[in-house]
Amino acid sequence: MPREQTSGAEAGELVLAEPLPHHRLGLKPARVIERLGKMGDAKSISLVAIHTHDIPVAFPADALAEASLATAVHAARRDDLRDTMLVTIDGEDARDFDDAVFAEADRSGFRLIVAIADVAWYVRPGSALNRAARERGNSVYFPDRVVPMLPEQLSNHWCSLLPSEDRGCLFVEMRIDKTGDKLSHRFGRGLMRSAARLTYEQVQHAVDTNGDLPVNPGPLYDAFRALLSARVARGTLDLDLAERKVELSPTGEVLAVEPRPRLDSHRLIEEFMVLANVAAAEELERLGRPCMYRVHAPPSDEKLAALRGFLHGLGISLPPGDQVHPRDLDRVLRKVAGTPDAQVVNEVMLRSQSQAAYSPDNIGHFGLALTRYAHFTLSLIHIW
Repeated sequence: MPREQTSGAEAGELVLAEPLPHHRLGLKPARVIERLGKMGDAKSISLVAIHTHDIPVAFPADALAEASLATAVHAARRDDLRDTMLVTIDGEDARDFDDAVFAEADRSGFRLIVAIADVAWYVRPGSALNRAARERGNSVYFPDRVVPMLPEQLSNHWCSLLPSEDRGCLFVEMRIDKTGDKLSHRFGRGLMRSAARLTYEQVQHAVDTNGDLPVNPGPLYDAFRALLSARVARGTLDLDLAERKVELSPTGEVLAVEPRPRLDSHRLIEEFMVLANVAAAEELERLGRPCMYRVHAPPSDEKLAALRGFLHGLGISLPPGDQVHPRDLDRVLRKVAGTPDAQVVNEVMLRSQSQAAYSPDNIGHFGLALTRYAHFTLSLIHIW
């Protein structure tokens, strides 16, 4: 590389470069476009992954121009939810807030609302933003950075449910009885104002210690316990596999890789979203619209045989036949919970499962023991 084209990069540095015109034999010259840091630095790993997998980082100029024109939505033709105490509950390191929840007791049981950012209001079919988002497919999260699906003006601002800020949303209002069975649902477009940005740890601590929060989490937890009882009655597979958190220093050095505790506050959001996802599938079927279901097939005969063999070595058996229900597998997990075998059994159980997928053909969701299941996300909102 010609010295005048190095941009001051030193030996051992990771750089982004582009080739220069070359018409002779030998090594091709290049020009350094960007210095990315020392090879082996913690922050360089994510950069290597980004470029290895061709993850788009820069947005086209026309997409950025469209994002710059985004403005607040208006209340006209929207349900005004600004006085409803919707809150976001995310990890402490979350960078954007795209869903919010609310619950209150009523005569039949509980009234629940799950709201998501109204991304489709800003990202219209055929637009430059839509093309850019389609190229990316999703945001990509690394320990030290996020490569967003949408420009920051949207991903961290207009499409983020920031506290005390008016934001457009799509919502599903659901009513459940005291045993967690859904009685009804209603979808709508709304204007909301998040009452608080809460973390899982904040919410759990407040519930465990009767501590103060900007909102009372009691109704949320009461509704969660009802939904949990419905899950138990269905007999779902509840794998206990810890998520890992990479803790970085301010300079990007890896300090530790620790398991994240799985709190009831995590499970609360999971149960609310599961119910919203069921409602999404039911609503699309009711409207006669195409639906991409989230499907999960039962274990194959080969994987089930391998699982039986592994469990037999531990003195554990499964019911005979090939029609094993998820509650049969969950019974195994509960049997080994708290024992030295728990982690390996959970991991082997996970490997025995089929891969969940999206499909227009509904075969149900084995792990959740549900006959229909979709995702209340962008796949739903473009039909309106």
